[in-house]
Amino acid sequence: MVVGVPVRNGGALLELALRTLTSQTHSNLEIIISDNASTDRTPEICKRLARQDSRIRYFHQAAPVSADKNFRFVFEQSESDWFLWASHDDLREENYVDVLLSGFTAHPCAALVFTDTETFSDHVRRTPQGPPRFPPASTGPSAADRHRRVVQNGATQIYGLFRSDVVRTYRWPKLPVGHDWMMLHWAVTLGEIVYQPGSTFWYFVPSAKTTTAEQRARRAYHWLDDELRPADVLRLPPDVTWAFGASRELAYARRAQGMDDHRWWTFLEFCFLQHGGARAWAKQFAYLNAPDRVRAAWRAMKHRRGG
Repeated sequence: MVVGVPVRNGGALLELALRTLTSQTHSNLEIIISDNASTDRTPEICKRLARQDSRIRYFHQAAPVSADKNFRFVFEQSESDWFLWASHDDLREENYVDVLLSGFTAHPCAALVFTDTETFSDHVRRTPQGPPRFPPASTGPSAADRHRRVVQNGATQIYGLFRSDVVRTYRWPKLPVGHDWMMLHWAVTLGEIVYQPGSTFWYFVPSAKTTTAEQRARRAYHWLDDELRPADVLRLPPDVTWAFGASRELAYARRAQGMDDHRWWTFLEFCFLQHGGARAWAKQFAYLNAPDRVRAAWRAMKHRRGG
């Protein structure tokens, strides 16, 4: 199987992350690193580890490319039936790959297998920030229910183990944001996303003190997290564009698999799922744009109700 590591300026965290890959109990793997024109010690670290471990293949991009193109690049170098993306700052237990592969043994039709996830912000103490919540499976009575469960489990599933043919059919559409979510919705359209217990994936979330301007900029499209002015409704198009793109791609996926087609416009809900669904999005939008006294009254009412 193949692990793809797209990285830009991995710095001091990269070597530790790579060590959790080279020390896997499942040793029959290839690690493909695509260095996205890093300006720090990333090239030095990668070349040194590649000399130490012949399973590592190192590529250096001459000029920076977008994150989705770098993710695509490492996959396209792979010829294995199983593929795993790995970030430069996340960690995993030594049995991580073996546990994920066992999920495919139990569920051969699965598109993606993931395991327990903990978030942390300190690589020294690695204190969990809270227990994860996993619905038992991605399957459900309707397609909409399966996609909702994808969102409930979170975008960290993108670092689970994919069946390569699922990723190979992905068309990498032009989307303003959210290729990780798009890939997960694509996967659950073509098969199950299975939770397999037995290992732990450690997802790094920088603390407020260590968050860089670049990391904050990546989250800028979550415009509902900010208090808005009326004119800021113009920031809505990226979410709507994403929804239309997702709807078109998933309709294509179903037709390509010989499934009954669906009304593509029903997937407009996807652009609101990250905010709890269309109803929750509308309530949050109204709240953030309301006058201060209205928001204060709303908070007081929620407090009295224990909300």
